[in-house]
Amino acid sequence: METEMHTKLSVATLDEQSPHVKVSVPGESASAEVLLKKAAAQLGIKSRSLKYIGLFDGVENPTRKYKDVDIVDINAKDVSIQKWCFDVQVEKREIMKHDEAAMKLVFQQAKADIKNGKLKPTEEQKSKLEDFCIAENCDPEFSVPMQYIYLCQTLEDYTSAIIKNCTIHKDFRAKAIAVPSGTPAVVAATRQGLRVHVANTTCFVSWRKVKSVYTGKCADCDSPSWTRAVDDLYIMYEIYSVSNNNFTQLHIKSKQAPYLLAVTLEMIRILQVRPQSE
Repeated sequence: METEMHTKLSVATLDEQSPHVKVSVPGESASAEVLLKKAAAQLGIKSRSLKYIGLFDGVENPTRKYKDVDIVDINAKDVSIQKWCFDVQVEKREIMKHDEAAMKLVFQQAKADIKNGKLKPTEEQKSKLEDFCIAENCDPEFSVPMQYIYLCQTLEDYTSAIIKNCTIHKDFRAKAIAVPSGTPAVVAATRQGLRVHVANTTCFVSWRKVKSVYTGKCADCDSPSWTRAVDDLYIMYEIYSVSNNNFTQLHIKSKQAPYLLAVTLEMIRILQVRPQSE
């Protein structure tokens, strides 16, 4: 009888104490859905919470979120398991009340977001967060993750995805703003819309004004044709301009373009389900 060979795929976490979990994979690859379930089980996360957790290519700056049907090679580097929830009310109701292991993952994500500068607590807030951690060391029964998360949930950009090291790939004009191609940018996908920061200027685009979004490799930026690429580097938003009563295009170049697309679609989905912001 032939025995099927199993190999171990290392899946990164944001837990500084246990930065990886080993997942058994039969053969040379497995679907992202299977890997996510196995990694979550290793962490003790309940199956009901899987919809709020994702498998990613990359850790601090993921380049893509794997879809369930995506096939992940066992030699893939920097595969990570992270939170995939941009709705504070859902996070409180579905994760924090029912799944301690998933709440721990949310806690680790919040700590990492502060460490890498995405979340910027005030000095007073930093002191409170430190006090929560000290209390945890003194009293194991003290619910530090929950208190820590509650405070972080009040911080700006808690439910945003920040994409650094972007480039405006084609001249962009919106109202009084004119941004030439090649301009470095930081892009934030928020619950309300897309925030693009260039130099000392910030441009905001509501999701309600986004007609369509594409990702891939643009063969000719003067043409609407797009071709898929193994390494997607471009994302284009077609935006309605109220003042001009027409559509304009925002072209962004980033290694994280596929991840930004996934976040964009999730933000729009949440908006359709819950039209009122938190």
